[in-house]
Amino acid sequence: MLFCARTVSTILASAMAFPFAAAAAEMGDQAAPLSIATWVQGDPVSVGQGDKVYVVEFWATWCLPCKESAPHLTELQRKYKDDLVVVGISDEEPSVVEAFVQSMGEKMDYTVAIDKDSQTYSGYLEAFGLNGYPTAFVVDRQGRITWYGHPMSQEFDDIVARVISGAYDGVAAKKNAELLKIQEGLFNQFVSYCKSGDTENATAITDRMYKEHGTSIDLMTAVAWVYLNAPDEVMRNPKRAVQFGAAAVKASEGKNARVLEIYARTLFESGDLEGAIREQERAVELAPEQVRPQLQEQLEEYRAATTAEQSTPPA
Repeated sequence: MLFCARTVSTILASAMAFPFAAAAAEMGDQAAPLSIATWVQGDPVSVGQGDKVYVVEFWATWCLPCKESAPHLTELQRKYKDDLVVVGISDEEPSVVEAFVQSMGEKMDYTVAIDKDSQTYSGYLEAFGLNGYPTAFVVDRQGRITWYGHPMSQEFDDIVARVISGAYDGVAAKKNAELLKIQEGLFNQFVSYCKSGDTENATAITDRMYKEHGTSIDLMTAVAWVYLNAPDEVMRNPKRAVQFGAAAVKASEGKNARVLEIYARTLFESGDLEGAIREQERAVELAPEQVRPQLQEQLEEYRAATTAEQSTPPA
């Protein structure tokens, strides 16, 4: 699952916008109040008040994964209309957000607001050491943060359902937080090795991630993307990327278009054109309508490359 970095200074930074960093807040803490400059869509809400479960999502109009997640959040809002309030928060100009929401129409049918001087961002993303869009926080009926992560991740829907039913408790939240911290440490080591060009240790640490955390869709996808896009050519390794891309597909049961798209790219870069076409076709089939043209364009690129290869006479 990909996140858009809020501030992108290098290719590596954007490719590795996995939601890890040192955190001051912890799972189970009371959710910070929302500090809103403008309510773009829906009525004003106060997280933690009343008897609702809240999903507080941070997003941006320029973030493609955010555009993909909006229809899914809309589905959840409608499915749990009596128990759930979804709030999407941006820090962009109201006119920009309003135009975007209008263009999305029924695909973005939940509360949308503009952050006031980044205060809500600080109370959530910054407090947890995060810097990626989209990131969603699930707040239980007692106003406690019980989960955070990508709103298109496989576990998100299950977490929301369990929090609403009361089956997801603080113990589970704490275990999830502890797991994220472990993955954070491993991934940050990998980042460090990538920056220094230490291929031996990078291989060792990713072998460990694959063995111990191979079911983490976000982690496997992030490692695959880094191996494809590391600025240092020495660190680029399409063959390794295929391994981690395949793990992400397996963990997502082949039902996530974004994961399939990235896997297709790993196959393409490693020279498996037929495999790239096969997986990209699956991605197109599963993708939300609004992003399907982009994935179709990528598919045509793979097909064109295959045609060119077949028409090239042997040396």
